[in-house]
Amino acid sequence: MLTRLLFFTCVFTPAAALAEVSENLTYSYYDVTARAAKTLLSQLDAFSPIREEGQIYHGHTHWDIQWKFRWNTNESGVCRITSSSTSLVSVITMPRLNGANPRQQSIFDRYISSLEIHELGHHRLAVQMARKIDDDLIHLPGMNSCPELEAFADAQSQLSLERLKEQSRQYDLETGHGRTQGVWVDY
Repeated sequence: MLTRLLFFTCVFTPAAALAEVSENLTYSYYDVTARAAKTLLSQLDAFSPIREEGQIYHGHTHWDIQWKFRWNTNESGVCRITSSSTSLVSVITMPRLNGANPRQQSIFDRYISSLEIHELGHHRLAVQMARKIDDDLIHLPGMNSCPELEAFADAQSQLSLERLKEQSRQYDLETGHGRTQGVWVDY
């Protein structure tokens, strides 16, 4: 999800460029009720609300990157970005096990630890891209037209978001959606 916010100023004195990135990570949980007669995997699958492209996943990281910037025009008529602020809000969704026997709880504890490591990897990719977007905005070259600068800044940031989506897909491919990091249940 993306929201773009732009703030405009027409100031005719140069200003030092300022950049700022804020990050917010929270967790969301869904409950899984363990049953002695069923495998832990089947219970995780049954209770998971995370379904993408016909697959069931037990964890998910949703990120939202927003940016805003200010610009000014100097005496020569060149429009430059003078400050930017980029925010990242990530929500990691994970299962929470209830009513487990000691064996199920032990397996789940190992599993959930690995799942969290995997999901934090997705969050780290988003953090890196939010910082890159902010840095790219503040370092854009000046242009003779502020509307042209705005359009260019927006297009570059959109491309960065597309790169982040691809990096996240590649991360899942490389890790087998976390299997190489221990995200699997054998019970």
